[in-house]
Order: sequence, then structure tokens, then C-alpha cells
Amino acid sequence: MEKSLHKALLEYDFRQPAALCSQLEWKGSVPRKDFPLMLVLADGNTIGTIGGGNMEYAVIELAKKVLQSRQPVFQEFDLNYSKAMAPGSICGGYTKILVEPFTPEIQSFLRSLHSPEPTGQSIIVTCVERGEPLRSDRFRVEPGTGKHSLPERVLAAIRKARDRRKAVSVDLDSAFYLVQPLAPPPVLHLFGAGHIGKAVAELAHFIDLEVIVYDDRRELSSPERFPEATLFPTESFDRIIDEAPIAPQDFVLIATRGHQHDLVLLRDLLKKEVAYIGLMSSRRKWQILSEALLAEEFPPKSIRKVHAPVGLDIHSKTVPEIAVSIISEIIGEYRSER
Repeated sequence: MEKSLHKALLEYDFRQPAALCSQLEWKGSVPRKDFPLMLVLADGNTIGTIGGGNMEYAVIELAKKVLQSRQPVFQEFDLNYSKAMAPGSICGGYTKILVEPFTPEIQSFLRSLHSPEPTGQSIIVTCVERGEPLRSDRFRVEPGTGKHSLPERVLAAIRKARDRRKAVSVDLDSAFYLVQPLAPPPVLHLFGAGHIGKAVAELAHFIDLEVIVYDDRRELSSPERFPEATLFPTESFDRIIDEAPIAPQDFVLIATRGHQHDLVLLRDLLKKEVAYIGLMSSRRKWQILSEALLAEEFPPKSIRKVHAPVGLDIHSKTVPEIAVSIISEIIGEYRSER
């Protein structure tokens, strides 16, 4: 979820009514595939986006009706075939959108998701009960507990979402369920506060990615140089991975000065579960490092997880261009549907 929308939802003051629009399912080609949210205010303004275009316009119009009726609506938007060829429509799939009055109860539930801090095993279930009137509900399922009255297909979806760390939907005659794992958002750990690290941190902030910077040069790892990042000062890169708060969903970029600490960091990182490891390196340098790791009996499969040379091959030359290639590769890993 985008930080600005997330903040708006948690701090909304309800001075005017608002409708919450939630994408609960999608198939095929649709504007967004990350279960986005959008808030539509009574004055017609919106916060967030579910993809733009004709579909979003239709959802906004539907939200205005929901604000008048105060009744939720669950509607499918078909973007296939002739509709996909309409002006302003370029997609070819369908999506299901829940539009409901945004209430203090929903806000309170969203706030509760941060207490205690999610571990990756918590599950959020959004339920839409078909009937007259339509009803929507959200609840959290922790490991070892649960809603035992849920249908078996939903319980199976909870187990599947927890194992695969991916959302699962269940469409029954009486109700629709979206089952989503709740985990902390990924963090980008930057080892090296040089030119590349600074440029990557700036782009990471632009895409709402939290950043932690590690460097033994205090003059570079400063709040003035990294105003939006968390700084992790260190005297040495030796064994720093044991102290760094790196979680399985996180990303790591190694861009230390002169490659002095690359092998030390890689030795420790390859022993951890981490979503992405990128290494600033020439092909020749990576060949030398990978051969050293093989000699130390690191599994080839583990070594192949390292993105080196880091970044997409877009023929980048300048520091900003290199940063774009790195952030683009990270986005590709984060948004991969594998």
C-alpha cells in the first residue's frame, strides 16, 4: 500500500463521508494486480488509485451512489473484448471491486493491523456476504487460532496463503472471501553510503520503500545525506549481518567502497533467508567472488541468487541511470507473480 494512502486511511477525520473501494479479485490484464485501495470523498476528490482510466471513473461514480445509499456494493468490471477496445480502455481482463462506506470501525481495524507487529503468519480475511442487504467484514486470523465456523474451502485458502505468502480468493454462492497474508513491508538494506547508495536511497523513497543505510564512514552516513533513511552506523562490516535487522522479505544492496567488504558480507548474507541480494560489481569481480564462495563450499544454487552485476541491463552509465536500473530490478523481484 502506498504510504500516502495508508496515512490518509489511518488519520481520516470523517468530517465528510467517504467510500472505500477495494480490489478483491482480478484475472487477466487489468490496470493493477496488487489489490489496491482508493478512498472517494463526498466532494468528489479521491485518495489513491485502483488503476485509472474508464474503470476507475466507473468505480468513482459507483462510490458516489454508495455514499448516498450507505449500502456496500460488490461489482465485477469486465475489461474484455469490445469493452477493452473502448476509448481509454486498454486492458483485457476483469476485476471485482468492493465499494463500501468508510467507517471508524474499518479505520480501527486497519490501525489494529500494526499491533502487534505482523510476522508473516497473520492472515487478513475480507468477506463479502451476498444477500439483501450485502454485508462486508474484515478479520485477522493468527496461527493456532481461527474462525472455526468458516467454510472448509476458506480454511484451506488460509493455509495456502500462509504457506505460499500470496493472496487467495474463494468465491462461494453465499459469500466471497479474499485471504491475504499480513507481513511487514520489505525494507531495502544499503551497504555503502557512496554515490550509488545515495541515488538508490532517493529512488527507494520515491517508491515508498523503507531504507536502512550501513557504512563505517560517519561523514557519509549522515541524516543530511540520507534524510529519509534509517542510519545504522558501524565501526566494521565484519559480522554486521548478525546485527542488521534483515527479514526474509527484505532486499539487500552491497555497494561498499572499493569492494573491500563484498566477500565478508556475502558469506553472512548467503546463510540468511532474504528476498533479494544485489551486488555492485563488474563481471570479472563477480567471477572471482563466486569462485571464492564455491571454494568455501557455498551451494551453487545459493550463489546464483545474487544479482551481479546488479541492475537491469539498460546500458546505464551515470550514477542516476545505474540507480534506476537497480530499483527497476528490485521492483521486478517484488512484483513478480511467480
